[in-house]
Amino acid sequence: MKKLKYFIIILIIVLIIAIAILVYINRDNENNPIANVIQQIQEEEEVENEITPEEIKNEVSKSLKKQIQYKDVNSFYTTTISDEGMAKKYYSDFTYKMLYKPEAAYEQLDKEYREKRFKNYNNFLSYINDIVGIIGGETFSRYKIEEGDNFTLYTVAGDDTKDTRKYYFKETSVMKYTAYLDNYTLVSEQEEKQYNLQNEGEKVKYNLAKFLSMVEQKDYLQSYNLLDEDFRKDNFPTINDFKDYIKNQYFSDNYFNSCKKIGEENGFLKYQLVLSDNASEDFIDKDTITKTFYIKLGEDMNFRLKFDI
Repeated sequence: MKKLKYFIIILIIVLIIAIAILVYINRDNENNPIANVIQQIQEEEEVENEITPEEIKNEVSKSLKKQIQYKDVNSFYTTTISDEGMAKKYYSDFTYKMLYKPEAAYEQLDKEYREKRFKNYNNFLSYINDIVGIIGGETFSRYKIEEGDNFTLYTVAGDDTKDTRKYYFKETSVMKYTAYLDNYTLVSEQEEKQYNLQNEGEKVKYNLAKFLSMVEQKDYLQSYNLLDEDFRKDNFPTINDFKDYIKNQYFSDNYFNSCKKIGEENGFLKYQLVLSDNASEDFIDKDTITKTFYIKLGEDMNFRLKFDI
């Protein structure tokens, strides 16, 4: 009986001690080095795994950038158009306007140039009617580029070798240009000075070459207006009469094989021209045509012309 009593007392004492130890551990847990290390490790893992709102925003932004980068529709490309590409673009743009939007083409011409060459829009329309068949069948072929003061000049031609017409586009910035249809209507001061220094024969040859250029480029209006008034009234009462006559009288491209003075008649200088359709000296009679012109030189590069019919 005494043994049982002692056993119970000891068991109670052990329980009290155990409870006391647990209370002590919980109370002094912060001062326990081992407990502190375990707690620190747990807290660091929680911090590492935690994603803040700012981090979420950054991740979303990165994801969107990657999606945009790989979508072609949202990509940006820097391209450089070549000189040839620009020449072709101006050629296509202007010839399209001539065919389908002639008013826009007329406005695209340099103002001083169009007023001197065509006088009015109806004359420009008449010119287009003369060349519409050529424009419709031609495509871009050749170009030349020259740099000027604050502009770039493109000289462009189509692929029809029988058509000697050229287009001149004066570009001041990308897709901002004025157009010219020849290089003889407007004369620079330098060109005029050089002309005035020439002798009679050189002036005659210069003016005859100008007339032939007009014929080649189907510039019937200006070439018609160069004719002596009496000669024009007697032989070509209308410009259409002149067109019908002139169309089959020359080569598509005319070169002087000879140009010589053969006399004077009623105040006109009389010159004989032998023309060929190429610049080579190797030709036979059937490859040439002979024309007799009468020319009267005036002031300021003006002249009047007539010829044997």
